[in-house]
Amino acid sequence: MKKVIYFGYSEKMIKYLLECEFLDLTGAVGVTGRLTEKYYELVKNKNLKYYEISKKQELSSITDNVSAMEIDFIIMYKFEFIIPESMAQKYAIYNFHGGNLRFNRGAHAVVRTILNRDTETCLSLYKLTGGIDEGLLIGEYEVLVDQEDDVPSLNAKLTEGIPYLLKRLELFLNGKLEGELILAGKYWPKISEKDIIIDLNFDTFDVIRGKILSQREFYGAICEINGRKLRVKRYSFENKKSDEKTMITDNDTVILTDASGTMILHCE
Repeated sequence: MKKVIYFGYSEKMIKYLLECEFLDLTGAVGVTGRLTEKYYELVKNKNLKYYEISKKQELSSITDNVSAMEIDFIIMYKFEFIIPESMAQKYAIYNFHGGNLRFNRGAHAVVRTILNRDTETCLSLYKLTGGIDEGLLIGEYEVLVDQEDDVPSLNAKLTEGIPYLLKRLELFLNGKLEGELILAGKYWPKISEKDIIIDLNFDTFDVIRGKILSQREFYGAICEINGRKLRVKRYSFENKKSDEKTMITDNDTVILTDASGTMILHCE
């Protein structure tokens, strides 16, 4: 068995790694504020060595602890900090990325998929070789993106692919599978406010839907009404249509109508 440590805050990944027959999960590194009670319960019940950090600078403080565990490699999934170079040079790192390495690199791949209104995406497993979300691709678990998928629902779909990708990893480690080197894929910067501001004059209903769904788990998309910045997490549709695009604002509600129908934004 290969001795590994997990960097990330996914309780599902902890569960799958514990069930994996060719891996010996000995520890985990989590991020403060991201962890669920189930995560803590799994770590405690399985007697895993556990370290929790709240900022990137704290990673260097656990380097010696990781070295003492005598691991074979590191598994990463949903970990928001870059591994220190000293650790990256010493250990092979296998990362699970919630997007396609060819055209969706970056920290917020799942959110970007929803914003871009992509109809399909994948969970990618690759061995790090240097650049951000670049490396030796070992496998992809493809999923369809529904029109109403938000971040939790899309994450749930992608997470189901972990067991399949772990089997691909086993084949790779046993020399029965060759990886594909993926370099210079499309990199997207972190999501900023400008990405989630709804343009009431020019955004299509589907673009507006994407901005709201991408932020529903967080604070909501941004809608500006009469100089006020409001948040939007909810919307609804009606069949009323108009040959010309119209907009009505009523307190914290925006009603948009065009030839396809009526979209109502419920602002907060």
